[in-house]
Amino acid sequence: MEIENDRATINDHFGKFGDAIRDNVFKYYDTLLHFNGSINLIAASTVDVAVCQHFADSLFGLEIAQKNRPFDKPVYDLGSGNGFPGLILAITKPDVAVNLVERDLRKSEFLKHVVGELKLNNCKVLNQTIESLDKNLIELGITRALGSLGTVTIQLTPHAKPGASIFHFKSDSWTSELASCPAQVFTKWELKPLSEYSLPNNLTTHTIISSVRLP
Repeated sequence: MEIENDRATINDHFGKFGDAIRDNVFKYYDTLLHFNGSINLIAASTVDVAVCQHFADSLFGLEIAQKNRPFDKPVYDLGSGNGFPGLILAITKPDVAVNLVERDLRKSEFLKHVVGELKLNNCKVLNQTIESLDKNLIELGITRALGSLGTVTIQLTPHAKPGASIFHFKSDSWTSELASCPAQVFTKWELKPLSEYSLPNNLTTHTIISSVRLP
């Protein structure tokens, strides 16, 4: 029954993109569930609400991020893991170049499989650590469930160009994360919350945090 509800929710939220894109979201959903048992891509506690917890979260958050700054440069999904939100971006915006950065080999192979199955010519999988990325490489980035704001911004500092924007998908714990950021973060980054949003059938509030690399 949950799968039927998930598929109905996908149809409701992704139908606006047209049949081809919606069908690719369905393929991604089916592939995710198929491989989840062997790779543990999503927690068992969220399998029954996968669309609300992962697909809708990615879609809603990306829409907020793109209102703040157009995705007119290659976008790096940092610590992509199961592909959220980077694969949703690649599927729904075929004109945007997306790089999925994932250090875990098995998860990277899963991502490559999805990219191949869905024929996402705008999407590449980079099986490497964030620390191994080139210096001053990133102009646009997205993160979800990667780490605290302080840890991630410090980690990204050498790899982000001045003026780069990183959009962090956060739950309502973002205020405590922001408060606990070391002082050095604010000498390199300007952090601010963008719009809040709620997921379907979910009482928790989510927020996109923008971090802009200072000169």
